[in-house]
Amino acid sequence: MKYRLYQIVLIFVFFIVQTVFVPFIRVSGNGPELLLLLPVFFGFFGGPVNGIFVGVLAGILADVYGGTLLGTSAFLFVCFGYMSGKLLENVEQEEFFFPMMLTVLSAFLYECAMWFVLFVLHNRIDAGFFFTRKILPISLYTLAAGIALYFPVRCLDRKMRAAAGRGGKRNEKHLS
Repeated sequence: MKYRLYQIVLIFVFFIVQTVFVPFIRVSGNGPELLLLLPVFFGFFGGPVNGIFVGVLAGILADVYGGTLLGTSAFLFVCFGYMSGKLLENVEQEEFFFPMMLTVLSAFLYECAMWFVLFVLHNRIDAGFFFTRKILPISLYTLAAGIALYFPVRCLDRKMRAAAGRGGKRNEKHLS
């Protein structure tokens, strides 16, 4: 229970940073998707169940704040958290390259899906413009944020696992 509470607090901290501070560092209206990092990281740190848990909560916050179709971000974040947990369950915890590649891939797929939901369904199809002006820059900004935040979040995760008595468990089978 302590560990889940820690995850919830971290999601709210990232949400506050996303909504309060990221607007000040945007370049051409684009900034990193910090909430997207959490399902990928926690899927990698704790397996698919952790990725799903964090993905649901972070996705709902992203949907409510972003004003998009409710459930779109939550569904995508759950998919990314599960994918991260499944794809990276046989990768060493000390590995850095694979989680970062999955971070940029998740950001790219998320932005493509948002483009589809928000623009293609409303007959605003200018793929070249959105790819070069939105999708690619946001993916790269999210990668840069992931590189900067990976080690601090991993360190916090290890400390909270130890404090909650979870030790080195990586692939959980329950949502306690």
